[in-house]
Parts: sequence; structure tokens; C-alpha cells
Amino acid sequence: MSNLVTRTKVILPQRRKELLTRQRLILKLYELLDYRLILVIAPAGYGKTSLLVDFARQVEMPVCWLSLDELDLDPSRFLAHFISALESRFPQFGRQSTTALVAAAQPGFDLDRLVAAVVNDAYEHIQEHFLLILDDYHLVQNQPEIQQFINQFIINVAENCHLVLASRSLLTLPDMPLLVARSQVGGIGYEDLAFQPEEIQSLVMQNYRVALPTKTAANLANHTEGWITGLLLTTQSMWQGLAAQLQKARISDIGLYDYLAQQVLDQQPPPLRDFLLRSAYLEEFDADLCSAAFGDSEDWNALIAAVLQHNLFVIPVGEAGQWLRYHHLFRDFLQSTFEREHAEELPSLLQAIASGYETRQEWEKAFAAYQRLGHTEQTASLIEKAGLHLIRSERSKTLLSWIESLPAELVASRPILLSHKGTAWMNLGQVENSLKLLNQAEAGLSAAGDQANLAITLARRITALRLLGKYREALKDGETVLSLTQQHESPLAPRAEALRSLGVSLYHLGRLQEAMARLSQALVEFSLLGDHQNAALVHMELGLCLRTAGQYGQALEHYEKALSYWRQVQNTTRMAFVLNNLGVLRHLTGDYLQANKLFKEALAYAQQNGMERVEAYLLLSIGDLYRELEANEAAADNYRRAREISLRINDHQLYFYCRLTEAIQARHSKQFNKAQELMQQAGEISAENGSDFEQGLWHTEAGLECLQMGQPEQAIAHLSKATEYLDKGGQTIDAARAYLYLANAYYAAGQHPSARQALQRTFDLVSGAESQHFLAVAGRECVEMLHYFSAQPETGPITASLLDQVRLFESSIPSLRRSIRPQALSVLFAPPKLIIRAFGKNQVLVNGNPVTSNEWLNQRRARELFFYLLTHPEGLSKERIGIVLWPESSTEQLKIQFKNALYRLRLSLGSDVVLYDGNVYSFNRALDYEYDVETFEKKIETAQKSRQLEEQVENYRAAVELYADPYLPDLDASWIDLERQRLFQLYIQAALNLVRLRLENGSLEAALKLCQKVISEDVCNEEAYRLAMQIHAAMGNQAAVVRQFEECRKALLSQIGIEPSNQTVLLYQRLVR
Repeated sequence: MSNLVTRTKVILPQRRKELLTRQRLILKLYELLDYRLILVIAPAGYGKTSLLVDFARQVEMPVCWLSLDELDLDPSRFLAHFISALESRFPQFGRQSTTALVAAAQPGFDLDRLVAAVVNDAYEHIQEHFLLILDDYHLVQNQPEIQQFINQFIINVAENCHLVLASRSLLTLPDMPLLVARSQVGGIGYEDLAFQPEEIQSLVMQNYRVALPTKTAANLANHTEGWITGLLLTTQSMWQGLAAQLQKARISDIGLYDYLAQQVLDQQPPPLRDFLLRSAYLEEFDADLCSAAFGDSEDWNALIAAVLQHNLFVIPVGEAGQWLRYHHLFRDFLQSTFEREHAEELPSLLQAIASGYETRQEWEKAFAAYQRLGHTEQTASLIEKAGLHLIRSERSKTLLSWIESLPAELVASRPILLSHKGTAWMNLGQVENSLKLLNQAEAGLSAAGDQANLAITLARRITALRLLGKYREALKDGETVLSLTQQHESPLAPRAEALRSLGVSLYHLGRLQEAMARLSQALVEFSLLGDHQNAALVHMELGLCLRTAGQYGQALEHYEKALSYWRQVQNTTRMAFVLNNLGVLRHLTGDYLQANKLFKEALAYAQQNGMERVEAYLLLSIGDLYRELEANEAAADNYRRAREISLRINDHQLYFYCRLTEAIQARHSKQFNKAQELMQQAGEISAENGSDFEQGLWHTEAGLECLQMGQPEQAIAHLSKATEYLDKGGQTIDAARAYLYLANAYYAAGQHPSARQALQRTFDLVSGAESQHFLAVAGRECVEMLHYFSAQPETGPITASLLDQVRLFESSIPSLRRSIRPQALSVLFAPPKLIIRAFGKNQVLVNGNPVTSNEWLNQRRARELFFYLLTHPEGLSKERIGIVLWPESSTEQLKIQFKNALYRLRLSLGSDVVLYDGNVYSFNRALDYEYDVETFEKKIETAQKSRQLEEQVENYRAAVELYADPYLPDLDASWIDLERQRLFQLYIQAALNLVRLRLENGSLEAALKLCQKVISEDVCNEEAYRLAMQIHAAMGNQAAVVRQFEECRKALLSQIGIEPSNQTVLLYQRLVR
């Protein structure tokens, strides 16, 4: 969005030498720094900008500045400058905000997300108090989206931000009453800004070396009502008798400002006077812009120097003040004077200025100038030229508003405008409308023989067709673009875009090798064009093709190149795409933890940026991962959410995958009627899209459904078609799966030779694959068949190896579930198979149900054995266990007692709950379990290792909450007493650490509440008393400090007969001093 920003608008203007420092107002502004929102409200010409520039140059606090103009009524332009103003002063700020601003151009984006992104960005990257000044805010304050943004920003931003709004009129923010009630608003009005007599005397002495009598100064203050602009419009020769002249102006009913401004203007030499009148139509200008707008007939540098020398109400802007901007009031006066004196020249002047802006590609200013002229034909031509820039800048809403400002019949007669409009609609999610407009544009351009713009339009239409699932039509357009551009040897953007769209369409049609060839050509073209953004997109798409072909290493290389570029340009929207694909790649190779981590990061970016399509694909990816880990409810929830998005955004391709994955989930849950209904819907979409790839996936699942319903012959028919589609398209991974399932179908039908042949084809396809984990997952549905062929001479070793991989994966599922559960991206993620609670009354749940068998509830030793093993992850021998649990038993007695306790334990909780290996018994930590003591200790360990305050607070808080009651209070043994005391001390220390952190971050009420809880549980803990005293002192409650100290002293004397330590006494004396 950097191309939206005029840098001079976000740079603090230079302080003019004639400016008078008004110390009383400077001091008032310092006082107002306690407020979150500071309003400087006064009519034009009262010195608002001058005061704020002077203050900004003095205050030690960092200042961000934004000068607003009429063009900022475009919300995207305003927001880009708002973010840039902060980024200019704080370079670390902006990545998250800029990405959210890009996403704001997408359909269905919620402005509150952008506010949250900017607020969070500021919170994370601005660690000091700062001023953000918006000058001339009245120019935009009635624009609804801008008003909503500012309102939400000031409500939610951290207290270190002080927003200053300088405006000519009162603000009407929706939450202004709330801000006032919270005492978060302060301000300066025109009564404060009005010049007082002594300030007028100082101004005249400073700038004109005239000692103005007090009475004259008082008269001037009275006649001008302290209006600074009226005072500045005088010259040294005018001070004598000025009051009389002002009186004359009032009697003649001449505007005071116009009277004084005319006096100034008429004193200027004719060339300078003419320059003032004409340059007033430029927002900001330097010599180069004057040359572009007015030609080279004058020495523009000399005229600009004269304007500065005579202090003619210009504000130097830019890094070195090389650009000038007239004060709004003076500019308006100059424009009205020109229109009065040279009305006939106004059209030609505006035409010259518009042409100058157009030459410099300052599209917004050129558009505004043509609009003012009312020249619709020239406006249309400008939009045709600017359209590509606006599309690439992701400003489709702005482009649409410009086009819709033109007469409908004019737009209909200009195919290029129709092409731009269709592309804008497509970018905003209205693909059906887009296609209609692009069709009209294509017809018009074909009739006109405009091959260059026809190629551009067809390249755009390919994307629309692809989004609608019309891949074969997209291919026709792609070939036409290549034909239109074949005579051009140098790279062309339309050809590169067509090659890319061809590649993506071919991929979806299942023609993988052709897709990769086209994408490789596109990559070369984009690289030669220096179009790094589109090159990164092609890297991502090539990675997808290579992953589908099983070439994981090459896929990873392309993904990493794409990710490197998107990280470099800080585009988290595109990063979400790549991270999803990387997550799928990790998933296919069996790295579930890394895949889940990548999905989590990608989902955060997608939701933050309002990218619903990306979010839906991520939900499908996450659902697939959860389904494989048997977290079926969570998988179904993700699939459902993805489907809802697909319907909302009308994406046919996405909807197919949603229906297919939901059908797979229904089949796994044995909901066969639902699965059949979903498969029918998916089949209809696939047939309509005409994709061989989608057909291959559909027939694969249809075959599995038939097989599970005991229909092997129908399964063979479907799976044979699936292998034909996928094998032909080069989709190695999906083809290998289909052949494995086909082998299983043949086996179920008793056709063993055909089964062996299909199985051999499976192994041939994956022989060069860098990972065969996906086959181990698929093999879970074919275990009986794999057992049979593992015993056959021809297929035995390789099939046995696959069977081993299946068993290994199945045995790892519980531990994978346990590892992923804390980071699960769904609240419905399957609960642990075994839940163990030792804090408070001990309880064990198996599959969500409390264990209530007599063997468990009535056998204390079985329960004690279980918890004792839990305290020793390394495992224990029977003899060591006996010394603790049965210390008085003989060897023979121990053998029986241990055997019985272990039997009851396994009978109650499961035979695999205790492992025996090499004379050592241990709890099976490969199970899918959750143990509150383990979680408690991990939370504390994480908090201790973390360097992030929020992470420390969160983990200590979770640990404290877990410790609801002491460890195993209903069991009694010496080893339990020791463990109970150890955990209690851990809890107390964690609680006190949390108190310290909350004291540091100002959460005093929460800190005090927890501190009092610790004291109630550990009445002699002096550290807790000291912290409580510090909290009371921070709250300004000295009486409570005294009271707390006395409670400490009383507790120590009554409980252990000692006085408080010197450390406690010294702290108390310091706090009450």
C-alpha cells in the first residue's frame, strides 16, 4: 500500500520562523497529555496547525503526524496514510496493519478486524507514550467508515497513545459520551486559541520590530476577536491605523479575511501574484510539479523562493521542507479570486493541472481535477490508464466507485472500462457479475481489433472461469492469449498471467505434467518481467503440483521460496496460503505436530486478514489431520465451518472438497445414508466442473463406501475409474492410495491375482517417494488384505514393511493426540482416553466415564500403586515398590500382594496402563492421557523458561487454578505426605510469582486477592505478607499496610513464636514513612 501514500502528508511540517510560541497554550497541551483523546477545535485561521507544529517540535514524546485533505475521504487512502503516519515514526510498526489493510479490500471484511490489527500492532511495537496528530480532521470526519475506524481505535488503543484531532467543527464520535464519562477527553477551543493583547504585542515585535501600544493591541484583539490569520495578513506598514481599517471593512460589510488577504495579494509583483492564484489549485507543489502542470515558461524555483521569503501563508512540508502547501483559508481565497478575475481561464488551468497529475501518475489528484471540470470522456480515459494500477494496489472498491461515477452508457461503450470493472467485481467476490462484464469487454475488444487489451481481458477471464470451476473454458481462453501474444518475443504480463492460470486450471483438471510445464513457463516470464509477487504465487502453485506428484523435496523448495518472499514484503495474507500448503506437506510425511503448528499460524493470519477462502481450506486441512487422529467430532466441526464459508463466498471448487470430506467423515462414523447423500452432491459438482482430478477423488471415496457396505464389485468399478483418472493425471499420491484400495476391493471379491497386481502398482508408484506415511494411513482400511499378502512370496517383504508402518502409526496415535490437544484448533478436539486427577479427591476417567468398579474404589493399594508409578516416570522394580507400599511383607507375601494390586489396577483402567520391561514396571506414557499433576508442573516450567510477561502470567495462572486442593487428600502414606508437601510448595511459589507479575503490570486487585489466598493457606509465609503490603502501598492505602504488618506479626508470634524478619520490618518502615 506504499504507493497510496504521499510521504509529505505524514512528515511533521517545518516550524516557520515567524511563528510565535504561545507558552500558555503549550503548557495547556502538556496538561492534556493525560488524556487519550485531545481535541483542538476552532474555525479556520485560529492557528491550530501552527500551535500543534510548535508543540510537536518541543515535546519530548514521539510525534506521528498526518495532514488530511479532501482526497482522504477515500477510506483506503485515509487508512493507508494513518498507518504510514505511525510507521514513519516507529519503523517496527506496520507489518500487521498493512496486511490487514490489504485484506480490507476483500469482500466481507469486517472493519473491526482492521482496528484490532492496528491496535495490536501498536501494542506490540510501540513501547512508549506517543502523540498521533490528525490535522484538518473536519475534512473526513463525516465519512462513515473513517468515523467508525477512529471511534473504535480510540476506544481500544492502549493508554500510551494520545490521539490529537484538529478540526474546524465539533466531533460526533458514537462513543464520545463514553470517553467523556471515563475522563479520557480533553481539548482546546477557539476561546483558548484567540490571541490575547500581550500575544499580539509579542507577535508584532518578533516579526516587524514594532512596539505596539497596549491600547492598540487590545483594540486589535477586540476587532479581530483574537483571529491570528487576520493579524498575520498585515504588513509592517499597515500597523499604524489598522484598527480603523478593520472597522471600515466591517462597516462596508466586506469579509474581514477577504479584506486583509486582498491587501496582501495586491502588494505582490504581477508575476508572483499570478503564480499565487494559479498554484492555489495544487494541493502540494514543488518546482517539478509546477513545470509538469504549467510548462517551463517560468523560473518556478525563483517564484517558490519568493513565496517563502514573503511568508505568504505556505507550510513547508516534506523531509527538508522542499514541498509547499497553502494554508486552507488562503488557498480558498486565492481560488475564489482567480475565479472572479479569470473565470474564462479556469477550465484550461484545471485541464493543465489534471494533465500534469496524469503525467506524473498521481491518479487520485488527476481524477479529482477531471471531476471538477466535468469532463467525463477525459475521466473515462484516465480510469482506463489508472485501472491496472488500482487493481494491482488491491483498490478495487476505489476503482468501482470511479467507474460508477461515469454515465452507464459511456462505460458500456468502453470495453477497457468493462474489463476493469469486471476485474474489480471479481476481486470483491462477485465472480458471476465479473464474468458477464468480462464477456462484454471481450466482445467489444474483439470487434475493435484491440489485441493487446483483449489479451489482458482474456487473462482476467481465465481467473473468473477457474474460480467458477469452468476449467475447460479457462483453457480455451488461455490458448487464445498465447496465440495473441506469440509474435512478441519479449515477456508480456498478459502472457505470463495466462500461463499461470493455464497451469492452475490444468492442475484442477488432473493434467499434472502439463500444469507443471505451464507454471514453469509462467515463472520464467514473471522473473524476466521483475514481477516478484506473481513469481512467488507460481512458486506456491508449483509446490502444490510437486507435492501431489510425491516430489516432496522439490515441493518444499518452491514453498520456501514463496514464503521467503511473502515474509520479506510482510504479506501475511499470502503467508497463510503457503503455510497451509507446508502444513499439508508435513501432514503427508507424518509430522503431525509441525503440521498442526503451521496450520495454527496460517489460520491466525487468515482470520486476522478476513481471508475466508484461505480459512476454509485450512479448516479442511485441519479436519483431515484430526480425522486421522480419530478426533472425529473436531474433524466434523472443521468440515462444517469450511462448508458454511464455501456457500457464503460461492466457490464451487471449495464446495466440492467440503462435500467430499464430509462424506468421508460420515462414512468413518458409519452414517452411510448421510455419506451417500453427500457423495451424490459432490459427484454433481465434480461432473459440472469437468475436472478429472476431482472425478478421481470422488470415485476413490465412492469405492471405499461400496466396500464398507459389502459391495466389492461396485467398489472395483469405482476404484478402477479412480486409478484411471489419477494415474493419467500424474497425481502419484492419490493414485497410489486408489490402487491400494482397489487391491483391497479385489481381495474382498476373492480375485487375488488382480489384488496382487493392483498392490504391486501401488508399490511401484511410491518406490521413489520421499515418505510413504500417507500409505500407512490408507493401509489402516486394508489390514486383512495386507496380512494375507505379507505371507505371499511375491509380495511378502514389501507388504510386511507397510503393515509394520500401519501398526507403528496406530500405536503412535494416542501420544500424538496428547501432544496436539493443548494446541488443538477446535474446542471439540477429542478428550483424552484416560483422565487422571490427583488434586482434591483422586479420580480416574476412562473414555470420559469415572472408574467406579469395586476393584478400584475398594482397593486402596491398587490406587496407591497407580499414583506411585505416576510419580516415577523412569519405572520401578517390584522390590522397590514393595519397600514403600508393603514394607512389612515377606518376599512371598509381596509377590501375592503386588500381583493382586497390579491385576485390579489393570482390570479397572486397562491392561495396557502399566508396562513391564526388564524387571521394571512403569505407567504407559504412550497412552492418550491427561494427568493434572503433570500439567501443573509443565505450566510452571513453561512460565519459568518464558521471557514473555503475558506467557508467564498465563501459565502461572493456569497452574494455580489446577491446584484446587492438596495432592491425594483421601490417601495416607509417608511417600504421599512428601509428594503432597513438595507440590504444595510449588503451588505457593507459583502463586507468589503470579502476584509479583500482577503487581508489576498494575493488576493490583487480582494480585491482592491471590496474595490473601496464599496467606490463608500458608499463614506464616512472610513473603506473602510483604507482597500484600507492597500492593496496599501501590493502591495508596497506608492504613492497610499497617494492618497487614500487624497481621503478619500476630500470626508469626502465635504460630511459631517469632517476630517478623528484618527484611519485613525494613519494608514496612519504608512503606509507612
